[in-house]
Amino acid sequence: MKLRQTIKKVLRESIELDHSIRRRLNVNQQEMIDRYKKEVLRNFKYEKDLKIIIDKSSRDAAFEILDYIEAWRDLPQAKAMNELKVLSQYLYKNYGDMMMDFIRNTFDENHKGFDDFTYVFHKHSNRNGTGNGFSDGYQTWFGLLKEKASWFSDLNWNEIKSKLDKQNGPASVLIKSPGDEGNMYNYYFSIRKEPRR
Repeated sequence: MKLRQTIKKVLRESIELDHSIRRRLNVNQQEMIDRYKKEVLRNFKYEKDLKIIIDKSSRDAAFEILDYIEAWRDLPQAKAMNELKVLSQYLYKNYGDMMMDFIRNTFDENHKGFDDFTYVFHKHSNRNGTGNGFSDGYQTWFGLLKEKASWFSDLNWNEIKSKLDKQNGPASVLIKSPGDEGNMYNYYFSIRKEPRR
């Protein structure tokens, strides 16, 4: 048995879900963590209390994981909600502290205020930044993260900021290419730093 399959099997067996759901659970630990991070980043837009974000995100991540399982969708509502609660509690108990650290590290208070730059999230069809797509600009790095970090929860956003900061003037960092893990779009994605006007 391959290592990935073994990890999935051990993970499935450690979660107290109904056997018909548990055996269809086709995610490994890292996929669960990435889904949880994505929901944390999404919920950070709407909520300030970190504990509420972590709790709500565990439920949202559990729903996203279970929603792919037809057997779960076919359960009576009360049973389906119980299974959702079990997986949500598992995520919160095992990864809640990790998510709290993730938020604190990603949303560094030092980047909350204004600096001399505007930050642009750029989706483009050609590697050189041209072609179809869109650009959304933000007055602060923190503002960009609040709105766009959930697109790619697997990225180290502090590392991206550090790369931009190493350039004194305007700068651009390619963060995803078509076919990259976590990029379900047939586009390139970049973050640009431009002088504030």
